[in-house]
Amino acid sequence: MEVENHKIIRSFITKEDAQVLIKWIEEIPQKELVSNFHLTSLAKALNGSSYIFDVSKTDLTRYVTDYQRVNLNSEEGVPDLVYRLIDRISKTLRVSTDHVFFQAVDMHRGGMINPHYDASLEGYINYKCNLCILSEEYEFFFGDSKFRVGPGDLYCFEASLYKHWTAPFNSRRVFMSFGFMIPYRDLGREEEDPRVRLSRRIEKYFQRRISN
Repeated sequence: MEVENHKIIRSFITKEDAQVLIKWIEEIPQKELVSNFHLTSLAKALNGSSYIFDVSKTDLTRYVTDYQRVNLNSEEGVPDLVYRLIDRISKTLRVSTDHVFFQAVDMHRGGMINPHYDASLEGYINYKCNLCILSEEYEFFFGDSKFRVGPGDLYCFEASLYKHWTAPFNSRRVFMSFGFMIPYRDLGREEEDPRVRLSRRIEKYFQRRISN
């Protein structure tokens, strides 16, 4: 039987908190760096800006943020609200904050998320909770499932186990993506789980080849 760890929480933040986050994201200095071809392709499809921040600064989060970063960013100036959200998500979903990072993304009209799996490392699942801050309502696809998402909604899924994507947006989209690196067993997964095995193959043959 398929393990289901995806969920959506409606109206997770207020409009006032959303405005605080939008203002902060608009003011983040952009410092581009050269990334791998896979990320360059994803970043181009975004039609906007993506910023990644390493909260825990462990070997795990350092690997994932180094692999996925398109811009160089420090945590200087990050509002306390962001850390309160991380704590709230952790307590609501009962997931560990031992290995946490997050992304802030601002997409222009016409941007989209191309189909992809997120990076991970053997023994762990890259569990993402995406917070819709500003957007039209849209469908977020992952595997054979989808969420109908609106402003303020938080939706969580195993990003390294499910291919996920969106259609092009007809308006600006701002969202934050909180990443929690979680051991397989904490999410009810075993090493022989078909999705875990695929994730391990991606990490072994694709991520390592690009990183080298």
